Amino acid sequence: MLNYFAFYLAIGAVFMFLVEVAMKYNKSKEELNNIERIIGILGWPLFLSQYIKKLIEILRNKYDE
Repeated sequence: MLNYFAFYLAIGAVFMFLVEVAMKYNKSKEELNNIERIIGILGWPLFLSQYIKKLIEILRNKYDE
Protein backbone atom coordinates (compact mmCIF):
# COMPACT_ATOMS: atom_id res chain seq x y z
CA MET A 1 0.00 0.00 0.00
CA LEU A 2 2.77 2.40 0.89
CA ASN A 3 4.53 1.54 -2.37
CA TYR A 4 1.49 2.61 -4.36
CA PHE A 5 1.32 5.92 -2.53
CA ALA A 6 5.04 6.56 -3.11
CA PHE A 7 4.60 5.69 -6.79
CA TYR A 8 1.61 8.09 -7.01
CA LEU A 9 3.67 10.91 -5.47
CA ALA A 10 6.64 10.15 -7.73
CA ILE A 11 4.46 10.42 -10.84
CA GLY A 12 3.05 13.69 -9.49
CA ALA A 13 6.55 15.06 -8.91
CA VAL A 14 7.56 14.17 -12.48
CA PHE A 15 4.35 15.74 -13.78
CA MET A 16 5.04 18.99 -11.94
CA PHE A 17 8.65 18.95 -13.11
CA LEU A 18 7.42 18.74 -16.71
CA VAL A 19 4.97 21.59 -16.07
CA GLU A 20 7.75 23.79 -14.74
CA VAL A 21 10.05 22.89 -17.65
CA ALA A 22 7.26 23.82 -20.06
CA MET A 23 6.76 27.13 -18.25
CA LYS A 24 10.47 27.95 -18.49
CA TYR A 25 10.60 26.85 -22.13
CA ASN A 26 7.79 29.32 -22.90
CA LYS A 27 9.71 31.99 -20.97
CA SER A 28 6.85 32.54 -18.55
CA LYS A 29 7.53 35.18 -15.92
CA GLU A 30 5.20 33.41 -13.48
CA GLU A 31 6.50 30.78 -11.09
CA LEU A 32 4.60 28.20 -9.10
CA ASN A 33 4.55 28.59 -5.35
CA ASN A 34 4.77 25.63 -2.96
CA ILE A 35 1.00 25.35 -2.45
CA GLU A 36 0.46 25.10 -6.22
CA ARG A 37 3.20 22.47 -6.44
CA ILE A 38 1.63 20.37 -3.68
CA ILE A 39 -1.81 20.62 -5.29
CA GLY A 40 -0.28 19.61 -8.63
CA ILE A 41 1.54 16.64 -7.14
CA LEU A 42 -1.62 15.37 -5.42
CA GLY A 43 -4.09 16.24 -8.19
CA TRP A 44 -2.15 15.26 -11.29
CA PRO A 45 -4.63 12.61 -12.55
CA LEU A 46 -7.44 15.17 -12.64
CA PHE A 47 -5.32 17.79 -14.40
CA LEU A 48 -3.90 15.31 -16.91
CA SER A 49 -7.35 13.95 -17.77
CA GLN A 50 -8.68 17.49 -18.32
CA TYR A 51 -5.74 18.26 -20.60
CA ILE A 52 -6.23 15.11 -22.67
CA LYS A 53 -9.99 15.74 -22.95
CA LYS A 54 -9.46 19.31 -24.15
CA LEU A 55 -6.73 18.22 -26.58
CA ILE A 56 -9.06 15.65 -28.14
CA GLU A 57 -11.82 18.28 -28.47
CA ILE A 58 -9.45 20.73 -30.16
CA LEU A 59 -8.12 18.11 -32.57
CA ARG A 60 -11.61 16.91 -33.46
CA ASN A 61 -12.74 20.47 -34.19
CA LYS A 62 -9.62 21.13 -36.24
CA TYR A 63 -10.15 18.12 -38.50
CA ASP A 64 -13.92 18.62 -38.77
CA GLU A 65 -13.51 22.03 -40.38
